[in-house]
Amino acid sequence: MSATIAAAPRWDRNRVLFEIEDEGQMVPCAISLQALQDASGRRFHDGTRLLACFGTVRSRIERAARFKLRARRHTDGHLLTIWSGDLDAAAEAAGADAAEASHAGASGE
Repeated sequence: MSATIAAAPRWDRNRVLFEIEDEGQMVPCAISLQALQDASGRRFHDGTRLLACFGTVRSRIERAARFKLRARRHTDGHLLTIWSGDLDAAAEAAGADAAEASHAGASGE
């Protein structure tokens, strides 16, 4: 079995394009400039700095992409775009999951 390697993230002057692996398939994704700026807390506009910002928050962005992918069951081959609201929705869901796990642990379930 050969491992699939994701393409390197790249800036296309509007968004950062990247890939995530899901169930053995590579899913093409993008994050909007605004969402990347929101996720990183930085307001850069040049590609080199934006790609560096992407690298620092990539795990958060990939979590949001997986959350959106599962919630909407993405169609094969289509670009999955992450917007600022997607970051918020994934964070809220993660917070709710953590609270539920904490409650279950505290109640001995």
